[in-house]
Amino acid sequence: LQNHIKETLDVLERFLEFYRYSVLDGKNGITEIVLAGDFSYMGELKENMENRFYLPIHHIKQPEEVESKYLPLYGLSMKQKGANKKKQKVVKGA
Repeated sequence: LQNHIKETLDVLERFLEFYRYSVLDGKNGITEIVLAGDFSYMGELKENMENRFYLPIHHIKQPEEVESKYLPLYGLSMKQKGANKKKQKVVKGA
């Protein structure tokens, strides 16, 4: 189990780096990770992720009305809600 989790997190780490440097030109990146699903060892997975990544890791219980196959779309809808937050403009003093 530990080896499988490590391999999965290696792939996730490569994806995060690719996304940050190839897609976003190193200027931004993913700011948090949300775990959802019915993995039996979710607590252990979350702990491993917290030890490896310097991002907030959130575990949400799957809403009953959302089937597993729709969870990626559910995650994208959460991203959209975060993007709609008002951004404050910082004005530097003279």
